[in-house]
Amino acid sequence: MAAYCKGDRRAFDELFARLAPKVNIVLLRLSRSRELAEELTQVTFLKVHRARDTYVPGSKVFSWVMAIARNVYIDAYRKNRVLRRHETLTDEGVLPERGRESQTLDVNAFAQLSDEEQQLIQDTIDALPATQREALILLKVEGLSLKQVAEITGASVAAVKVRAFRAYEALRAALGVVRRPTADTPTAPKRTP
Repeated sequence: MAAYCKGDRRAFDELFARLAPKVNIVLLRLSRSRELAEELTQVTFLKVHRARDTYVPGSKVFSWVMAIARNVYIDAYRKNRVLRRHETLTDEGVLPERGRESQTLDVNAFAQLSDEEQQLIQDTIDALPATQREALILLKVEGLSLKQVAEITGASVAAVKVRAFRAYEALRAALGVVRRPTADTPTAPKRTP
């Protein structure tokens, strides 16, 4: 990134080769559309190019680029409002069966659920507020740390925890799973008036 900021065009090619696939995967999971994710990835790197002078040397490049990608997605979402649901083609180029289109959950665990449960989970994820869906995807699907998600989203670690917790609770409620504390499970602190 330092070389790119100094005008080395080959450095951009290297930056793009390393980060574009990761950015594309996150945007694909957020938008659930290959075409849109590819378009938003291109827009992200166009904005990276335009904003390269604002990059603070020594800061984490991935977090900086992902923050730009997140803003690109949010801008597109606000513009179109139709990003909530897209049908995506399988690798073979056909529409997936209803209840099988989730790209946001662990395939093995997801496959063990009934079609109705799979559809319920996907519908619940689709209905989550964007901030909760984003936290869920970045933490549980992409495997990023709380700190990384906080850097990307511009939220505090505590805010990311709350967003993820609310997403988990929505999924539990949709599946009818009652959260019962055990001896090993910490209970939420009681609020005092």
